[in-house]
Amino acid sequence: FIPMKAKICSYNIKWFEYQFNPDNSLKTFGSSKKDKGLQAQRDGIIATLNAVKPDILGIVEAPNTTTTVGAQSTIEKLNNFLTLMGWSDYQVMTGYISPGRQELAVIYDATKFSAKHSKGWTTGSKSNPPFDEEFFFDTDDDAIKEVYEFYRPPLEVEFTELASGKNLNLILVHCKSKGVFTNVDLL
Repeated sequence: FIPMKAKICSYNIKWFEYQFNPDNSLKTFGSSKKDKGLQAQRDGIIATLNAVKPDILGIVEAPNTTTTVGAQSTIEKLNNFLTLMGWSDYQVMTGYISPGRQELAVIYDATKFSAKHSKGWTTGSKSNPPFDEEFFFDTDDDAIKEVYEFYRPPLEVEFTELASGKNLNLILVHCKSKGVFTNVDLL
């Protein structure tokens, strides 16, 4: 057995979406305080990614994909960012798209890996549903299974190392409790 060598990271980039225009292009910045802040964020993201240079990078809070209006694309936005960075050997992948904003995405070195959305589940199953369906679990030990649903369904990816043919399965998750604070939150 020869182990696979890969540098794997995850990065929660707070409001990465603000780096892009609605047409998926990168924003250009002026001299306002807000623009200077966004430019500093971009410079920091680029410096961090170039310092780490991972083979596989999970992005939490990746830019938006629209499912109803417009043609915003997480993949196109991240490809534009990779072009800016000069990372031409990298590819972008998403899985289930969330109903709101901020997606989950992976960026990987396509000279080292191939990738596919790996769905280890059975549609309609109560014990092993896909991440974009409801699931049931008794979290408070009262013998009643509560209903749960991911707002941002986890991204399951099967990577194959091109040199060895070995597989690596990863799941990128952004879990956040959506608390009940008012009677409207129960709906």
